[in-house]
Amino acid sequence: MTYNPATSDRSAEILTNASNQAAAIQLQGMQNLGDSIAAMGEATAKAYKQADDNKMTSDYLDAMAGQYSQTYRQDGKTPYMDAETLAKFSKAPLGRKQGIITSIAAQQEYDHKQWLINTQMSRVNANMLAQQPAPNQQPYTGAPATTPTAVQPQANPAGGINMNFVK
Repeated sequence: MTYNPATSDRSAEILTNASNQAAAIQLQGMQNLGDSIAAMGEATAKAYKQADDNKMTSDYLDAMAGQYSQTYRQDGKTPYMDAETLAKFSKAPLGRKQGIITSIAAQQEYDHKQWLINTQMSRVNANMLAQQPAPNQQPYTGAPATTPTAVQPQANPAGGINMNFVK
């Protein structure tokens, strides 16, 4: 009789399947790691760009603040931003800087519009005064040369009603 066992050995097949599954899991893990590193790189690049943009914006706002510290209000004595505010401004966060500059710009625009209105009104007043005759040169109003002292008959515009006036 020949030797013929009833069981078959599948250990190599099971070992191969396990190795293939482990390799697939490892491959997926490496792909996920690569995707995570790429996403982290993109996020870092975005953060650097945002920081660069914020730096540019902050520098721009600092320059505007410096300009406002040298720009005086209508009185000619008070700057829009004093030295103390300028020192605090340079250390403030970006959002606060934007708020301060926006309010100062609005105040300057308001002052400018008020100046324009006042200038236009003074021109209108000057034109009105220039068009008025001098007090000793009043225009002729059609007044009679003599003052009536007695009753003088006047034209009858009312049609039959006598209109005599005494002054």
